[in-house]
Amino acid sequence: MKTLRYPLLIAVTAVVPSAFAEEEKVTFEDHVKPMLENKCFSCHNPDKKKGDLDLTTYAATMIGGGGGQVVDAGNPDGSRLWTTTAKKEEPFMPPEGGALSEKDLNLLVSWINGGLLETKSSIAKKSTKPKIDLAVNVTAGKPEGPAAMPEHVLLEPVLVTPRTTAITAMAASPWAPLLAVGGQRQILLYDTEQGTLAGVLPYEEGFAESLKFSSNGSLLVMGGGRGGKLGHAVVWDVKTGR
Repeated sequence: MKTLRYPLLIAVTAVVPSAFAEEEKVTFEDHVKPMLENKCFSCHNPDKKKGDLDLTTYAATMIGGGGGQVVDAGNPDGSRLWTTTAKKEEPFMPPEGGALSEKDLNLLVSWINGGLLETKSSIAKKSTKPKIDLAVNVTAGKPEGPAAMPEHVLLEPVLVTPRTTAITAMAASPWAPLLAVGGQRQILLYDTEQGTLAGVLPYEEGFAESLKFSSNGSLLVMGGGRGGKLGHAVVWDVKTGR
């Protein structure tokens, strides 16, 4: 049994160093430029700067084109060089010939995420754009029970005219299949699942200019009136219409 210890120890020590091997840095000169040369240089060079964009040098690539910068360090989704070649944003690039391979696209992502290195000795750049969290908490304000729908609300329109008018305000309930539409001296509530009128909220003083449901959908807030004469802010209970 003793003879098995040494081979096992040798095998383990041989694996450990590779686990800590430093990943190769992706740079413009070594990796990105050769790839761009095959796909992009014919249209984006000093003599033919399509879109006022030259990709033949690192400095020119950092400047960008007529629409501004095309790369943003650490932010592939905010880098048009990647979004257009990955077919995420138009105009798709390259416009002619074969699209970039998955390997080339991954290379671009690695370069952007790595800080847009020019060479292996370069210092990684940081994003020039503010980080904005676009995530939405879809449960914020959600009622514990069923979402509010009209239950004891008038169904008779206050005003019916021979001609319709432009819609000046509209709002959708965040939790119920309910749409509020501003009309002439009234707010119409529609059940979007049934496609039927669910209620009418009279507003004889004028016209609705803005509509908004509360976060839990139980209240409808309106701003309106008559231009240059009067203005109101009115809040209705969605269930009762009061």
